[in-house]
Amino acid sequence: MSTADRSVPTQYHYDSTTQKAEASGSAYAGGDGDLISTGSISLNDGQSLIDSGGDARITFTNAGATIIKDESGFAGITLNTNLTTTFAKSITLDTGTVKVSDGGAVTQGNSSGRATAVTLNKLTGKITGDDASLNAVTIAKHTVTNSTVEEDDVVIVSKVSGDADTSVYVDAVGAGSFDVAVRNNHASDADTTALVYNFVVIKGSNT
Repeated sequence: MSTADRSVPTQYHYDSTTQKAEASGSAYAGGDGDLISTGSISLNDGQSLIDSGGDARITFTNAGATIIKDESGFAGITLNTNLTTTFAKSITLDTGTVKVSDGGAVTQGNSSGRATAVTLNKLTGKITGDDASLNAVTIAKHTVTNSTVEEDDVVIVSKVSGDADTSVYVDAVGAGSFDVAVRNNHASDADTTALVYNFVVIKGSNT
């Protein structure tokens, strides 16, 4: 777009002095070209970006969220003000991965005991357990205090290292914490290794 004002839809005006695109109602892309600005497009809360068919595709709500819609007006993606994103349906990936970056690590503590609670307020992380002797066919449980966890969430754990005969699983999930069980499955030998496991919190709902 040049520095001179362009002829644009009546709802849209480009100010060549401020290089800012202002919209008193809704802005849309139409005609035989793209709408391009070196400045910014300003919309008030509650207004929308409209496509060439007249459908509101992106709406800025009075509460501050941004809603992306399909041609039928169905809200598919909502960008919330608390830095979360809400998807109306499932997410499909043809290729690639989904990575949770909110991670951390914590150690149960040498000689603290396998039942010692730990705290890690992250959606994913690595926990290194104590190496206190765990008798054969015996279960030791510990609590992971985690402020990101709610009672409807699903917590998944996976073993990283430790005795080959020892397994780990989630025993309970509640608001603010989850319990992990470590079981020595060997029929006669004690486990004296420090079990290391990863976990991830999947946000859930019962409605």
